[in-house]
Amino acid sequence: RSVRAEFAPLLPETVASLTAAFSARPSACLLSLADALVEAFGARASSDVEASFASLIDQLAARAFAAIAPDPSNEPALLSSLLSHADTYAKLLVPAIAAASALPSLLNLAATVLGTCREAEPCDAAMSFLCSVGAAARTLAPSAPNAGSTHTAEGAHAIRTRLQLALASSTGRAILRGCIIGLADTLPEPSLPCVAECLAPLLHLESWRANDDGLAAWALDVLTELPATEGAPDARCRQTLHQILTTFPDACSTGARYHKVVGILSKALVDFGKIARRKQSANGFVLDAYDWSDAAMQKQQAGHSQISPGFGRA
Repeated sequence: RSVRAEFAPLLPETVASLTAAFSARPSACLLSLADALVEAFGARASSDVEASFASLIDQLAARAFAAIAPDPSNEPALLSSLLSHADTYAKLLVPAIAAASALPSLLNLAATVLGTCREAEPCDAAMSFLCSVGAAARTLAPSAPNAGSTHTAEGAHAIRTRLQLALASSTGRAILRGCIIGLADTLPEPSLPCVAECLAPLLHLESWRANDDGLAAWALDVLTELPATEGAPDARCRQTLHQILTTFPDACSTGARYHKVVGILSKALVDFGKIARRKQSANGFVLDAYDWSDAAMQKQQAGHSQISPGFGRA
């Protein structure tokens, strides 16, 4: 703590040097250094420090977007580091990422990665970032370590509302589209179980459920447009996935049963992905196979929490 206090006056100069170096030559190493600054100064940061960090990620993101254009998948290391850096904010300093003007672009980048990239590291970074933002949008409280200078219920509610709005509308549709296309085609198979962790805090966002142009309509559009390979997935499987996504219980309200609930969702999503990839028969893909009733969940084991380090923080 004393070292942090002694270094604090040097933070503005350090941030300026970091952004200048990154502007000259964007690199994953410099984003790792930025991560270290957030980790060191993010906990219970003042509003001034939060504003400085919001400006920092805006500057870094703007330069990184230019460097990875037009095809982010051609720069997987920088792409992964950028999304991981955004995830660090969402985990440790929510007010700063909520205030960043780059947030909508970062969310859409993560969604695009899921539906286009075939490398594990960028995909996993994208899902972790979306999971963290979704969890903060649902559960941020003034007492949380990542709440920064937010000390009141009203302040936490304002930040949650800002994040919900960022995740709404076309961005929400893009995220759901990326997840479904990722399951069916692009995501590396070992990453498939993590889609449930990504979607769990998002499925019951108020901004995803508030009107007719929400989760149900988005899922219907994406599943209707999803290409079939040798008939897979067929219409029945698409309908079953639509039912699962729109009727699954709110994992964020299940407390200690969170991992058990998400484990059932993960099984369903992985099964759909394997069916779409023609690696599994569609015969068993029926709604009754995924029983999320209280009685069924009591029989589930809690080992699902091991599928991806850092996920399941809702």
